[in-house]
Amino acid sequence: MYSFDQPITYSNWYPGLPDDAGGNQDCAYLNFVENDWDDLDCNEKLPCYACEKGCPIGWTEIGNECIKVFCFDENKTWHGAQEYCYNHSGHLALPKNDAENQEIAQLAGFAPTWIGTNDLENEGVWVDYYNQPISYSNWYPGTPDNSVGSQHCAFINFIYIYNWDDIQCDSLLQNCFACQKRSGTS
Repeated sequence: MYSFDQPITYSNWYPGLPDDAGGNQDCAYLNFVENDWDDLDCNEKLPCYACEKGCPIGWTEIGNECIKVFCFDENKTWHGAQEYCYNHSGHLALPKNDAENQEIAQLAGFAPTWIGTNDLENEGVWVDYYNQPISYSNWYPGTPDNSVGSQHCAFINFIYIYNWDDIQCDSLLQNCFACQKRSGTS
C-alpha cells in the first residue's frame, strides 16, 4: 500500500483485511463501527472522505505548492526536465516572489537550475506552464536578451545570485531543475 508513492508505515486493518474481495478493492476507508480500516472499490461513493494534506516525502511546501529540486550527473534539456516533472505529477517550478525564488535557489544548492518559464511561442512574452504571462520575474539586468537568437527557456543562474537568465532550451548546461505540484497531490 502506498501514499504519495511511498509505502505506508502505519495501518489499522480489521483482522483478515485487506482482502480485495471481488478483485477490485484498491482503496481504503475507516469503518467507524469498528474504528479500523476496510478495503473497498475506489468507485464506491461514501458520505465523507479525508484528504492527505501536505507534500510527499522529499518535497518542500512553499505556499500551496510542493517543490523538489532534482540534480543529476547527466544534464537535461529544459524539455527533458519538464517531462521528468510531468512524470512526477508536476511541472517545472516557477517562483512567484523573491522569497520563493531564494528558497528554490537554496534547495538547489545554488547550482544553475531550470525553471518553468519560456518565450517559445512569442519572443519576449515569458509564460508559465499554463501559457499565461508570468507576473513575477527576477532577470539579471539586461536579460532576457536572446543573445544568440534562440534563448527561449529560463534558469536560475547562480553566477548572479538568485537572478534568472535565458538560454537555449536544448542546452545541456543545467543538471538541476525544480519541479512543483499542488500540495496534497501524490
